[in-house]
Amino acid sequence: MNNSRENYKKKIDAIAKGSFNNDQKNLAKKILDQVDEKILEDTYRFISQRVKTGFTFDVAPEVNKNAVAILKEREDLKITTNELNSIEHTLIIGENYDALKNLLVAYTDPKTRKGLIDLIYIDPPYNTDASKKEGNDYKEAVSSTKFIYRDKFTRDGWLNMLNERLNLAKKLLKDDGVIFISLDDTMQAYMKVLCDEIFGEENFIATFIIDKTAQGANNSDTFKTQHEFLHAYSKNLLESKNKININVDIEKDEKSFKYKDSKGWYAITNKFDSINSPLIKNKLRGYTVYYRELDNDVKVIDEYNYEENKFCSYDEKLLKEGYFPIRPSIRNGIQYPWNWEKERFLREYKTELVFKNDREGKMHIYHKNRYTGKVKDTTIQTFDTRQYGNQLLMDILGEKRFEFPKSLDMMKWVVSKCNKKDSIVLDFYAGSGTTAQAVMELNKEDGGKRKAIIVTNNENNIAYDITRERLYRVIMGKGSNDEKIKWRYNNETPSLKNNVFKVFELEYYDLQLNDFEKAKEIKEKAIKEFKKINADVDYNGDIDIYYELSCLNPYKEEKNEIN
Repeated sequence: MNNSRENYKKKIDAIAKGSFNNDQKNLAKKILDQVDEKILEDTYRFISQRVKTGFTFDVAPEVNKNAVAILKEREDLKITTNELNSIEHTLIIGENYDALKNLLVAYTDPKTRKGLIDLIYIDPPYNTDASKKEGNDYKEAVSSTKFIYRDKFTRDGWLNMLNERLNLAKKLLKDDGVIFISLDDTMQAYMKVLCDEIFGEENFIATFIIDKTAQGANNSDTFKTQHEFLHAYSKNLLESKNKININVDIEKDEKSFKYKDSKGWYAITNKFDSINSPLIKNKLRGYTVYYRELDNDVKVIDEYNYEENKFCSYDEKLLKEGYFPIRPSIRNGIQYPWNWEKERFLREYKTELVFKNDREGKMHIYHKNRYTGKVKDTTIQTFDTRQYGNQLLMDILGEKRFEFPKSLDMMKWVVSKCNKKDSIVLDFYAGSGTTAQAVMELNKEDGGKRKAIIVTNNENNIAYDITRERLYRVIMGKGSNDEKIKWRYNNETPSLKNNVFKVFELEYYDLQLNDFEKAKEIKEKAIKEFKKINADVDYNGDIDIYYELSCLNPYKEEKNEIN
C-alpha cells in the first residue's frame, strides 16, 4: 500500500473522537482502501469535510463525467507587437473551475505531479447583498448564464465554490508557492477557517489589513469602512521562507551583532538549553556534549537515565582525552533538555552554535543569533484605490466600465512579495486585469521576466470589453479600434510593448466513458493546445481525459464535435 493512502488514513485517525468515533474511522479507512489512487484526495475530503470545518459542502454533483472542457487558442484575439524578447502571458476566458483543471495539466510536472505556479492572487466575489442582485440568492431560480461563478447559494454554498477552486489552486502551487486572497468583513473569517483546512494552519503567513483610503465609506450605515483583508498562505511555509520577499532595513546594531562568519553577522545571546519544557517531556534531547577546546572536536553521548530521571556518570575515557562535558541545566530543581535533538545538533553545531565560557569560567553552548535585518513590512498596508484603481482604469478605458478595481500599486506590492523575478503568477478571478498589468509594470521596473496567467468569465462581455481591452491598451498604447487613450506608462515609455498575451477560450465536448476513439481524438487536440500554453512541459500523451478534464455540470457553452 502506498504512502499517500497510508497518510490519508493517518489523517482519519487524527480526527477527534467527538467528531468521528472509532467505527466511523474504520469505515472511512475501508473506503480509502478501495478507491482509485486518482480520486483518493477527493474521497478523503468528501469523508472529512463535515467534521473538520463545520461547513457543509456539496462536492458530489459538481462534475459532469460525460463531458470534458479543453482550452482552445483564439489566435484572432492575441495581443502582440514586433518587439524582440517579448514576455508571453496568458488570458483564459471561461469558467475558472474548468480553466484550473486544464492548467493542472499544463502547469504540473508530469513526473513528480508537483505544481509549477509561484504565486496566486484572487479577489473572489464577496457574497454580499450586491451580489444577490446578480443571482446569488439561493431562494431564487438562477439561469445557467448566472452559474458561471456558482455563487447562488447560502454562505456554505459560497464556501463550497471556493473550496473546490482552492483545492485545485493548491495543487498548482510549487512547494514553495504562496497564495493571497482578498476579502471584506463579510466572509474573511470563514475564509480563514477554510484556508486553515486546505493549506494547513502551520502554513499561514499573515492577514494583511488593506487601507483603501476611504473607498466605500458612504456605503455604511454605522462606521466608515475603508479597509479589506488579504489572507496569505504558503503551500509549505518551511519551503517558502526564502522565497517571500520581506522589506527589511539592512543596517545593523554593531554593538549587538559584532561577530561574523562565512554566513554573515551574528550575536551570541540565547543558551542552547533555553527551552522551558522539562527533559522528561523531551526524551530525545537528553545527551552529554563532550567538547575539546584544543581542536574544537565534539563527541555526543546519550547518558540520561529516563527511568531515574537523571544523568549517568561522565565518560572517564573522554575526560582523560581532554574533553569537557556539557549538559543542559537544572533550574529550580527541574532538569531541562537541549533545544535540539541529537541528530540536528550533529548536523548544525559547527555553523549555528558557539562554545563559550561565561564570566565564572564555566563552558556553555550558545546559539548564533543571525542578523537578517529589521523587518519594515507590516500587516497594515495603505493603497490609493481611487487614483490607482478607479481613475487609472478610466484613463485606460476612457470611461467607467468596471466597479471597484484593485489598486495597481497594491497588486505590484503583492506580486513583489515573491522574490523570484521569473515567477509565474496566476489570478483566476481576474476581473479588470489589474494583476496582469501589475506583472508587466513590475517587470519593466526591475528587469524581471514574470509571466501572468489570468482567468475571467465573460459575464456581461467583461472578458472582451474590459479585461482584454485593458491589456491591449496598456501594451499597444491605443484602443483595439485605434482609439486614443489618456493613460501612459511614462513619458519615455508610453506603453508596455515588450509583452504578448495569448488568449484561450474553453470548448466543451460530449464524451461517454466507453467512447475511447473520441477520447483519443480529444486528447490529441488537448495536448496540442497545452503545448501552446506551456511548451516547457513534456506531456508524453499521459493525460486521463475523463478524470483530468471533466467539466462542471451544468455548463452553458455549446458542445463541439471533433472535426
